[in-house]
Amino acid sequence: MKNKELQKEILTISEGVVSTAMDITLLLTFYGLEAIMKPPTPKGAWQARGAAFEDWEQINYDTIKNALYRLKNKGLVQYTRETITHPQITKQGLRRLKSTIPIYDKKRVWDGKIYLVTYDIPKEQKNSRERLCYYLKKIGCGRLQNSVWITPFNPQGVLEDFIERNDLKGAVIISSVGDKENVGEETLKELVSRVYCLDDLHWQYLQFNKKYFRYKKFKAEVRQQVIFDFLSTLKDDPQLPFKLLPSDWAGTEAYKIFKKATKGRSASDLKKV
Repeated sequence: MKNKELQKEILTISEGVVSTAMDITLLLTFYGLEAIMKPPTPKGAWQARGAAFEDWEQINYDTIKNALYRLKNKGLVQYTRETITHPQITKQGLRRLKSTIPIYDKKRVWDGKIYLVTYDIPKEQKNSRERLCYYLKKIGCGRLQNSVWITPFNPQGVLEDFIERNDLKGAVIISSVGDKENVGEETLKELVSRVYCLDDLHWQYLQFNKKYFRYKKFKAEVRQQVIFDFLSTLKDDPQLPFKLLPSDWAGTEAYKIFKKATKGRSASDLKKV
């Protein structure tokens, strides 16, 4: 991948996922910062290694060096005699990372229902309606119609709290349908595929698989590309229950490639933190 292309990948994942240089540096530390950095010079300055970042001066030297300094001061990374050339992420750093990057869910427990969230909010409460729509999207709901959203995961608890805090009692209704039922003329699989645009997401994962399936071993620069490519797609993935996905869902193979490239270490490990 050319320098500008990798820069674009990093900026893509930064939008709405990793929003600061500190978080980007924390992400790279989690997956092995030594892949892009040389050991300190005698003067203690970090220098970039490899073609991937050599033209991105704002990231490869000043930004990352300063970010590492701030991460260390905040207790998010640490150095020891054994790790002086490779900073190690702390438990506090892992907790911060967990809150900033998408995490692949390998289990996706599902109760077999699709939940419909409908609302009737007067035009005079436009701000409340916009806040609700933003929140519904944030918790993984998909818009079915203007005032109807769906999700395969029970939103009752989190929505009740939101409704109370925003004085929307009586304006929002939550109902459900079972996996044996249809919604209109569509099966649940057909419905979620349309609402969540799964064809487009499947295609993105297919492109990822096509690009990396041939690698038996991943060099440092390729590992970087795999990490940013996968996470930039995962951040747009609603991670629906596997039973609602196509049998040939390309995201499953993409995750296997990602795990292989990261040597078994993935963001899903952060769930244990």
